[in-house]
Amino acid sequence: MAKTFFVLWLLLAPAAFSGEVKEVDNSRHPVGKVFTLQLEEDLRIGPETDDEHFLWGGLGGTIAVNDQGHMFVVDPANVRIVEADANGVYVRDIGGQGQGPGEFQALTSFQILGDGSGVAYEFMGVSGNFSFFDKDMHFRERKAVASPGLFLTSCLLSANGEMNFSLTAKVNQAESKIDMTYMLLDKEHQVKAQLLTFDQPIPTPQTFSTKEGLIKLMAKQFGVFAQGNFCYAVFGSDHVYTATANRYEITKWDADFNKTMVIRKEYKPIAQGEDEIYAIIDPIYEALQGRLPPNLQAIFTRNTLGKAMELAEFPSSKHPINGLNLLKDGILVVVHNTNVPGKKMVSDLFSKEGKFLGSFEQTLSGNVGLYTSVFKGDFFYNMEVNEDGETSVVRYKYKLVAK
Repeated sequence: MAKTFFVLWLLLAPAAFSGEVKEVDNSRHPVGKVFTLQLEEDLRIGPETDDEHFLWGGLGGTIAVNDQGHMFVVDPANVRIVEADANGVYVRDIGGQGQGPGEFQALTSFQILGDGSGVAYEFMGVSGNFSFFDKDMHFRERKAVASPGLFLTSCLLSANGEMNFSLTAKVNQAESKIDMTYMLLDKEHQVKAQLLTFDQPIPTPQTFSTKEGLIKLMAKQFGVFAQGNFCYAVFGSDHVYTATANRYEITKWDADFNKTMVIRKEYKPIAQGEDEIYAIIDPIYEALQGRLPPNLQAIFTRNTLGKAMELAEFPSSKHPINGLNLLKDGILVVVHNTNVPGKKMVSDLFSKEGKFLGSFEQTLSGNVGLYTSVFKGDFFYNMEVNEDGETSVVRYKYKLVAK
């Protein structure tokens, strides 16, 4: 009997990780049948709806969607989450400025987990908090990040909450810098994989006292964009894909944080004009201007911005990866050419096996919303900013078709 049970256990138990990493190298063109995505606008909510609840803004707005098609929009300007139903009708505000239960001080992101519950993250410079909500979006509890000395400046959780992709910050007083690292962590915030590390200077009062000091500080921060020192991640049911901006290479990790696949694709560099660089930097500049005291606003001018960008040394070609996403059937979407002035975004499609299937181009009204899109069910949701700086949530029906 014991022997029979052991044999059954071997047959039914999950396969252990073999230790082998599958490497898939793709050429610039698909082999075999070529696929693309068709997008058709289905719904738009924002300032055009004449509903004051949908007037949102601020740098860092994101969107989450539940299984019923309800949309949850992070509104940094008003420190709240706005819920709209599948028909685009306002449901309620979640949170708001404050320190009470379910309120926020520095709302960073909001996610819907696999069981329909919600989790918000807020980073307050020296600490971070998770706020948990049930399926009806009633506040349950708040928990502080359990990693002393390691600040999670941003957070993305897997559907079951077991995996965490974060940009972390650790103060290095000895060298007067902040070590920034993109990491994969478990639910206890223990580090499982380090993906990319760079550093930023620790600002001092002297930094902001002169124009030269401010230019050097901003040049260092812009250099993060210039050098492609940022990562992307997207979670599947039992895995996560990660990629850095500066090379066309995507890594797949299993639920135990084992590296299982590396996907590459030949990449022809795409020229990057000054207008495209400014289109990315301008929103950051405007947000900073709005937060600086009057004396610093007088120093941090457009001329100062230009000098900081020169010191940052932006490359003449774009970074090959601008974002990751997943379709409902597990097809991986890799954004590889974002043109904000041209209002378009070109993405590649890859099968679960890492095979390059084809590309598609999004032509969107207003400016393309960077890194603020999500595929859910049969729909693609995107946050788009028009020429007046107003943000709308746009829902598209999508379909994978053969060319």
